[in-house]
Amino acid sequence: MLRPLPVLVPVLVPVLVPVVAAVLVAGCTGGSRADVPAPTKSVAAAAGTVVLGKADGWRPALATDADATSHYAVVEIAYDAASARRAWAENAPTGPVRTGPSAGPGLYGRLEDVDLARQRIVVVSTGESGTCPSWVTGVAVRPGGTLEVTQGSIDPAATCTADHRPYRTVLAVDVDRLPAPGDLTPPPTVLFDGSEVGSGAPVVAYPFAPTG
Repeated sequence: MLRPLPVLVPVLVPVLVPVVAAVLVAGCTGGSRADVPAPTKSVAAAAGTVVLGKADGWRPALATDADATSHYAVVEIAYDAASARRAWAENAPTGPVRTGPSAGPGLYGRLEDVDLARQRIVVVSTGESGTCPSWVTGVAVRPGGTLEVTQGSIDPAATCTADHRPYRTVLAVDVDRLPAPGDLTPPPTVLFDGSEVGSGAPVVAYPFAPTG
């Protein structure tokens, strides 16, 4: 009476295991598809700093202002929805949304995908080498109030010409990475890629207003 048991066990095991495995795989696949956000929501879901656009030159109001152009860079923060819409209208390029590194001028995100409850529109106007295009990759306040701006390039090890071509980057930056409006006076210390630029990079509420 005990001999049939060894025969029954190998028959049951191969039948049950594939069934369970099939259920698990199907469950994982269905869940992963449901969790993938829509492409246009990637800006709101991203943390830190997100590049929305890059444009050649500084916007006309800055490019024709002697006070503004005397600086190495100008960092403008839109602290409310109205100034965010204005900053976007005055600085963001037009055209289809592009993908990939933001080395070239173009649109890389949309204003309607920015979560203004936790993000702010920031416009950083500065310059780049004509042979080594760059873009702003990060803006963050360090402990103590210093604002650090980082830039990216296609080939950081390349030898670049010393010419200075103005450009501006439109960003969505998390609120907790930015100085509060009350922290802009006195002006915060600013670092560009780890180097202090002193008073050469004012940080202001959008839009920049000349001091003179």
